[in-house]
Amino acid sequence: MKVALLILLLISIGIIKSFDINSIEDSHWESDEGFEYHKCWKNLTGYYTEFALSSYNTMFPTPYGVIPVSFYEGGVVTTDIKGKQMYVHYGVVAQNLTTWGQFYAYGKNQTQYVVSNTSCIAMKLQFPFPEKLPKFKKVGSTKIGQVDVDVWIVKGKQQCNVTKSCILIQKDSCIPMSANFGNKDKSNLGFSLLNYYRYENTPHYDKFQLPSQCWGIKPKDNEDDKQNKNKAVNSLFVNEVEQEEHFGDNQQAPSMRIAKNNPYYQQPPQLKNVKNNKHHKQQETQDPDLIKTTTKTSTKTTSYSRAIDSPSQHHSNVPKSINFHHLF
Repeated sequence: MKVALLILLLISIGIIKSFDINSIEDSHWESDEGFEYHKCWKNLTGYYTEFALSSYNTMFPTPYGVIPVSFYEGGVVTTDIKGKQMYVHYGVVAQNLTTWGQFYAYGKNQTQYVVSNTSCIAMKLQFPFPEKLPKFKKVGSTKIGQVDVDVWIVKGKQQCNVTKSCILIQKDSCIPMSANFGNKDKSNLGFSLLNYYRYENTPHYDKFQLPSQCWGIKPKDNEDDKQNKNKAVNSLFVNEVEQEEHFGDNQQAPSMRIAKNNPYYQQPPQLKNVKNNKHHKQQETQDPDLIKTTTKTSTKTTSYSRAIDSPSQHHSNVPKSINFHHLF
């Protein structure tokens, strides 16, 4: 990846004393002035991180239109940028549904796989692996606790029309600490917060090994995919999804990827009355990745356990995908 010449280093960079996505002036997003390829990721081959993402009423461009979504997601993601492969272990809570599973994506054969319980579904790759990360612009600095961080903003091809986003990077390092997203329309407020845990600037290659239950499974043809995608949309976020327009942007909400990538999802009968079930018990999953997330990251333990532990809620084959345009 090329690093843009720092011609515009003379731009004023202030201190953001009380940080919030709306404390950054809108003018920073309104032109390409000052945006550059971040030096930290000039030779980045990939990354590994655990993450927790909370969203309230945030507008996201999706294959089904720009819609406000509220959800929680936690898990593990690792990406090999040069090799164009990705692994995600996820747990998502949205629309009173809780789902978890593993997602595998391979750019070389343009295929993605979703593993839930012991089943595997193969689909054609739903997003392109970008050749390089987007450009960033430094707009200030602040603190997370007592840790000094620089504030960098980023804008996607279409996302900039509806939301604003920034990432907080530990000062004098290349470690992302947190990312913030907010609706551009201040009359319809919405915010998302993404935290990174145990970030490493190298992929965990062992995670890309496709499990045996996916061997020999091939994607469905286009017509089946289209029919099943519509079924998925009707079964999840049915009250929110109103359009079928494809915005062509990689900055998609994780919860929207649930509907997009899940051709076989049907709401389990036991979930229909989940609001009225006040006595369902919780038990901890035995999945190694999720145990690692809940036991080692104290700040995520409570929320993530809620996202995955209800036995009445984790039988759906809901897939998930994240790409590094979304994370950064």
